Amino acid sequence: METHYLRGGLFENMVVTELVKKRYNAARLPGFFFWRDKTGQEIDCVFERDGKPVIVEAKSGITIGDDAFSAIKGFRVMENASTAYLIYGGDSAGERRDGKLVPWRQCASIID
Repeated sequence: METHYLRGGLFENMVVTELVKKRYNAARLPGFFFWRDKTGQEIDCVFERDGKPVIVEAKSGITIGDDAFSAIKGFRVMENASTAYLIYGGDSAGERRDGKLVPWRQCASIID
């Protein structure tokens, strides 16, 4: 899988599936949306918390550069999003200027 051309898409699918499972297991409807603008910028998952959008972006890499947050930055400014998460293939959680870094094994924890 490390070099497969569908790795990124499969990773995004796995993350969204885990979020959906977490919502259904809590007897809640998912309420997740995908967003893309006319220039092709996209956000993998958007949902609402306390009346504000929460952004979830998934990146399969185990290291993350600042460019991984480019779509998040644009969406946050436009929609006044309260929180942004970047779920990635690594193991360490952390905070970046533009969002929270979440290891894939902990992706469902963002729903709590």
